[in-house]
Amino acid sequence: MRKLKLYTNIEKMSPDAAANEEVEQRLSIMNTGKVVLTSSLYGEGYGKYRKGRKEEVMIDPAVVEEIFQEVENFFASQPVYNIIPGFGMWEMSMVGEHNRAKQYFGATSGVYNDLTQFIARRIPIANLMVFK
Repeated sequence: MRKLKLYTNIEKMSPDAAANEEVEQRLSIMNTGKVVLTSSLYGEGYGKYRKGRKEEVMIDPAVVEEIFQEVENFFASQPVYNIIPGFGMWEMSMVGEHNRAKQYFGATSGVYNDLTQFIARRIPIANLMVFK
């Protein structure tokens, strides 16, 4: 894998979010070790989000490989779609050789807590939603 891109939106989990609460994150992890996070704040509600934070960090490429392996192994036996009404959602794209991408979609329902913690412990960025 060359890159993992993950979009997470938790608005449905917190319909009474404060204007400065993060409700959306975009996380990109490259095989070079570069990690980029951008986020959106609730602002005035759905469709009226405000720009949140942007963070870029470098992590050891060996750690990136651990993350990629864990994600690939986990999703090898998962359905492409795992949407549950009433929850937030995430979309993930795993980009491999020749820019071929595998995509997965799911709910931020707590099913992926172990994988979320695995990734969050390896990336020095606070409050990552990942799969929430």
